[in-house]
Amino acid sequence: MKNLTKFLFAALAFGAVMSSCGDDNGGNDNPTPDPLVLTVDAESILVGESATFTVKQGEVDVTDIALICGTGLNGSCLPANIFVAEVAGEYEFYAYFAKDANVTEGRLESNKVTVTCVDPTAFDPTKEPHKNVAFFVFTSTGCGPCGERKVGIYHPLHDAYPDNMVIVNAYSTSIQGLPAMVPSETAKFEQELSLPSNGFSMYSYPNVITNLRKGEWSDALLFNNPTPATTWAEVAQRAIDKMGTLITQPAKAGILVDSSVSEGNINFSVTIGAHEAGSYSIAALVMEDHVSAVQAGIGYDYDHTDVLRKSTSTSIFGEDMGDFEAGQKMTKEYNIPVDARWNENNLSLTVYVVDNSDKTITNIVKAPVDGFTPFKYEE
Repeated sequence: MKNLTKFLFAALAFGAVMSSCGDDNGGNDNPTPDPLVLTVDAESILVGESATFTVKQGEVDVTDIALICGTGLNGSCLPANIFVAEVAGEYEFYAYFAKDANVTEGRLESNKVTVTCVDPTAFDPTKEPHKNVAFFVFTSTGCGPCGERKVGIYHPLHDAYPDNMVIVNAYSTSIQGLPAMVPSETAKFEQELSLPSNGFSMYSYPNVITNLRKGEWSDALLFNNPTPATTWAEVAQRAIDKMGTLITQPAKAGILVDSSVSEGNINFSVTIGAHEAGSYSIAALVMEDHVSAVQAGIGYDYDHTDVLRKSTSTSIFGEDMGDFEAGQKMTKEYNIPVDARWNENNLSLTVYVVDNSDKTITNIVKAPVDGFTPFKYEE
């Protein structure tokens, strides 16, 4: 009914336009009306989102009386000037005036506009997933050298690669009984990594492991305090150079996180998209920023960021998701109660994928606890 009403208005408008143009041309039987111009407020939208059209003739907004039609609409026109995408794909639209909807000859049509609808959960195996490097720092609030290295190395490193580096600060102690740090998760991981079967050396702090790969930094980064001939800036530059090589190692999988907080619980799903066939595991951590606590070597009110709060699995290597074919997706659901000691406004999720063939992290993302983090690809 709405389209019929709009069509009647469009027919009247068409006649009015033609008549008006005839007057302007001194009674010319073949007037040239101003063209219709169709525009849209969003050329790319997600499934479930909307795009709003505007139709103008010269300086006059004629959206309310124009018919807007397009491909993928089963031969019909939009009931209004809003298109809501239900299926991913490309849709082409145009607007028109006409005396008769079945007669195309002589009717006034606009330009064509394309709206691309994207499925946010779709994974494109032809594109290379964006690569992030996992940077596990096993540390302590009472470790003097740890504080120095945070400022001297980790901060410049993160500043150099803000879009390719995800830090997990795993604190081993709650110095002076401060409740802010929860060392139980760190102890669980340290014990596992120290097993002979894993072979990591966990005897001192800070202990830095990238991508859970043994010896990743041993040949490129000196964690000893700088000598007079070696400044923190020089040590940081070595780390930056090493990171430059790590991010060139392709990610074998992409990660999507869909999360929300409700009634004191963090509810989220993680979807792995395999760029390469293989066997993968997944791990999810609850993290917190802006934890104010002492840090030896810096002060008593240091702003601790990327603090490990909770692991969803008993193993640092995650939970086995099995074998994937290239392009295949798998999803896992999680529900984690928010601990009373955490500041919900400062929480985030860190999710990573482990390649089971060598037990190393192939990709990692940081995501909000209440939001949507889609698959991301290299440009």
